[in-house]
Amino acid sequence: MGFISDQLDKRSFLYGLFKYSIYLLLLSNILLFFRDEWLASSHLFTGNIPLEEILKTFNTTIDTLVWTILLILFEMETWILSDEALKNNLLKNSLLTIRSLCYIAIIMVCYNYVLRLGMFYDISPMDVGDICSLAGQDWSYIDRVNGYSSLTAENCPTFQGKELFALNHYTLFANADTIQKTQQLAWTDVINSSSWLLIVAILEIEVWYQVKQIVFKPLIKTFLFIKTIIYITMLACAIYWGIDGSFLEFWDAMLWILAFVFIELNLFQWQEEILERSRKRRRQKNNRAASASADIPKEQSQL
Repeated sequence: MGFISDQLDKRSFLYGLFKYSIYLLLLSNILLFFRDEWLASSHLFTGNIPLEEILKTFNTTIDTLVWTILLILFEMETWILSDEALKNNLLKNSLLTIRSLCYIAIIMVCYNYVLRLGMFYDISPMDVGDICSLAGQDWSYIDRVNGYSSLTAENCPTFQGKELFALNHYTLFANADTIQKTQQLAWTDVINSSSWLLIVAILEIEVWYQVKQIVFKPLIKTFLFIKTIIYITMLACAIYWGIDGSFLEFWDAMLWILAFVFIELNLFQWQEEILERSRKRRRQKNNRAASASADIPKEQSQL
């Protein structure tokens, strides 16, 4: 028994180590996204970034930060905190307040992805005879999603004679193929962000039921079916980023899917614990009923 117990403890330790390593990697991605978006902002704005543009400019950084907070909250509710602790009104209300603020933020982030999508459709053909005449005038071109480079005298000849489109309200342009690819990747951002909103909406309902110690199997099966479709959709988004986007976006998307697999496993174990307690109560109730019925003939025989 001691050997088996040691093996289980080792397995639990390795599982926890792996899980929290994934969470730490997600934290490090916040800095990586901030670096990329900070560099991109210098091509979108020549001076200070307007206040109303900050959310759109650093959308992915804010998105990752808020989701990391939500992930920690889900980890606390589904794994770290006991059922008794979750019944504490102060703790419960504190978690609810933080989650509510996070949900407001991620809805705004999703909305900003929609605005960003619109930005890449708000374009006009560039009517300029010599593209090199714009070199050194704060013009930049899109070379990848969220990736911009300054137009210089050295690189401007590569755009000569090509069909070019400028983003209205920005000194930013791209060729037709790049614009199309950027639009497709922007659509992927919107689909992925919307999918995550659906996932957390379902998780919130599941956590609410389990805090109430309710496990309704038909509802669980329905939610599992819906979430499976959503996770497949998000996996498809991650693969598409890996093919046509950046490695960081692919890497980040895969880490998030893996992180929420851990949350799903937490929920499954929590459900099993609730069901086991329910089965134990039923057994105790049946034993008491059987004991009581067995005592009745004895009392009758004594009479």
